[in-house]
Amino acid sequence: MKFFPDSAISASDIERAKQAFVVSRYGARPVECPPNFSKPLPEQYDLIFVGSLFSHLDAGLFNRALDFFVGGLAPEGILVMTLHGRYTATAVSAGRTDPRDIMLRTVDMFARTGFSYVEQERTRYGVSYGTAFSAPSWVAGLVERRAHVTLLGYKERAWDNHQDALILQKLP
Repeated sequence: MKFFPDSAISASDIERAKQAFVVSRYGARPVECPPNFSKPLPEQYDLIFVGSLFSHLDAGLFNRALDFFVGGLAPEGILVMTLHGRYTATAVSAGRTDPRDIMLRTVDMFARTGFSYVEQERTRYGVSYGTAFSAPSWVAGLVERRAHVTLLGYKERAWDNHQDALILQKLP
């Protein structure tokens, strides 16, 4: 807020205690986002940051969430999101040798298709919740199918030397 004194911060988290902390600590306005991304955001934003959420969504929810957040951008607005990419998929497989290991099978699917998902909880938040791995090429393919979005950047291991960062802009 120091560098952007006229700006306002909004915050949303599926875990309400985390959202309440950001609201109280930074004076943010709370925003309700449905876990299945079925309702649009209440307004449009110049910048949306989504940390780690996409690393827990199956392919269907990943697509829906991408549309949800892009839809919440103002024209020329920026979406920054983090996700598990190639490094994470490889790191997860390190040391795993049992062919029955679900994570090892998931990493194999990632290698073949560019996306894989392991469900950990069926009912958490009312939607499937797990671990997702998405290759830069798979994510770029999603962006290419959205003519109203441009890919500004993709940096592997940009977030905590672990998650990839994707930067998109909504075209005017």
